[in-house]
Amino acid sequence: KVFFDENNLPGMPTIKKRCSICDEVVLDNKNSLVNGKPICKSCFKGSYYEII
Repeated sequence: KVFFDENNLPGMPTIKKRCSICDEVVLDNKNSLVNGKPICKSCFKGSYYEII
């Protein structure tokens, strides 16, 4: 048996959500939930860039 996450399969994304803070599109459940709202990794953990 091989166990894998279906969200990591190649091909078109199966799930698309928008970050409730910055409106970035987050694909295949690669987001965090805060108070039931999707948050992208950059808003949740911080990012290597900043908006100027």
